[in-house]
Amino acid sequence: HVEEAFRMIIESKAQRIGFLGITFKGNTDDLRESPTLELIAMCQSAGLEVVLHDENLRLDASLSQHYGYMKHARPHLRRVVQDLPNIARKSIGDVTEEAELVVISHNKDPYRGAAYERLEETKVLDLVRMSQELPAHKNYQGIGW
Repeated sequence: HVEEAFRMIIESKAQRIGFLGITFKGNTDDLRESPTLELIAMCQSAGLEVVLHDENLRLDASLSQHYGYMKHARPHLRRVVQDLPNIARKSIGDVTEEAELVVISHNKDPYRGAAYERLEETKVLDLVRMSQELPAHKNYQGIGW
């Protein structure tokens, strides 16, 4: 799914990618097994700009613990974890305003609302099937459902 999502991001021709939800799963600050970090690393390696929001992400001492883990267990993700304080945004709106393509990786009501509100201006790649009734819109795509 990560490789297919990356292919879709590249095909979108977007240069600034926003991610809503990056932790391993909703309601945790655990980054250790997050497939979204893999996707962010691929985007950065391709020269794409990345911004993100995750209400569970804490840019405090817990981030240094995650960095310590990544340094040894997943060294290819060190850059992403180091960059988090610079690419993280305080609000969902900041991400949706800045991004040409928004990637949704957590199924949360605020993310759904923000993505649907911006469909005319911003492309959306839904990795979690945010709702049963999917928008029939040219800017909305998804995988993994």
